[in-house]
Amino acid sequence: MVIRPPGLSAFVTLGDWLAISPDISLRAVNALSMAVIVWCTHHLLVRAGVRTLSRRIGVAFVALSPALLDIFTMAWSEPPFIALTLVALLIATRERTWHWEFVLVVLFTAMFFVRYVGPFYAAPLALVAALVQVRRSGWYLALLRAGTALSMLMVLPWLWLMRNKDISGYLTGHREPGGGTLLDP
Repeated sequence: MVIRPPGLSAFVTLGDWLAISPDISLRAVNALSMAVIVWCTHHLLVRAGVRTLSRRIGVAFVALSPALLDIFTMAWSEPPFIALTLVALLIATRERTWHWEFVLVVLFTAMFFVRYVGPFYAAPLALVAALVQVRRSGWYLALLRAGTALSMLMVLPWLWLMRNKDISGYLTGHREPGGGTLLDP
């Protein structure tokens, strides 16, 4: 299959190897993703200096969000993707030693393998990571580190996209256009 990245399927397959049903595996992935999202929300609000009551209300809004709760009842890739994105944001918004750049590369790559749009989220996160790192490393080194992380991010996705093209003739599978224009609505 080329129309969807293999990340969510890999979680289900891992569960199957451990004799866990796909239903339970997906529920576990969604539950873990929700826990990570709530945890990251809390830490981002702490880092932003939000007062305790406001932070608790903000975390509650995220934890009880009808949109999130609805998504988490489905066998979709959004829950792990949101969790990976927030973990990357948590790391990108703090000053880091160089080894954290490799963690960002792994997270950025995982974002691609969970949802093909991952690199489009990774690019602004890398820019944020560079801006945060400027104070510690200077402009040149901060941009070099972010650029290197983005370059390394694209190695495995590029190989995967070339595999898809060899199989189907398309990078992310054949898709039917939706029709209409942006101005129609």
